[in-house]
Amino acid sequence: MASYLRAASLIGLLSLFANLAQTEAVASDDMPAIAYPDIPAAVADRVALVPPGWHIETLVTGDLNGDRRPDLALVLQSDIPDVSFQGAPMVGPRMLVVGFAARQGFRPVVSHHRLIPRSNNPYLEDVFDPESGSLAINNGRLEITLRFFLTAGGWDRFTKTFSFA
Repeated sequence: MASYLRAASLIGLLSLFANLAQTEAVASDDMPAIAYPDIPAAVADRVALVPPGWHIETLVTGDLNGDRRPDLALVLQSDIPDVSFQGAPMVGPRMLVVGFAARQGFRPVVSHHRLIPRSNNPYLEDVFDPESGSLAINNGRLEITLRFFLTAGGWDRFTKTFSFA
């Protein structure tokens, strides 16, 4: 039961913060629609979480639900890039997937595509940097760090770390 409550809490918090992230003018409203793939209800290994046409951009493990087994969080990225308003290829859409360890494999509890926003602005640096630890599991918390920086046309610069327990 505690595992279920933690999953429900994590899903609720991700939904709340995803809506906040979208309102911060990081993503453009005129982005083309994308059909995000479904994630299976249970998988034997982490590779089975990756739908065709997507790849694992980053993956972290740690105990998220207090059962002392290694859960996982991954950011999946589409193999098809978005396109800037100038027509140049950009970073592809992303999806956050969180899976709790099961008896055999993993049970995905979150599949979310709004927390890490898309952009068609070539002057906006990528908000998610997998190389710098933007996704982490620390002390039972999932942490996602997003950075906003325009290389031209603006002075705003900020970093936000979302922590989900």
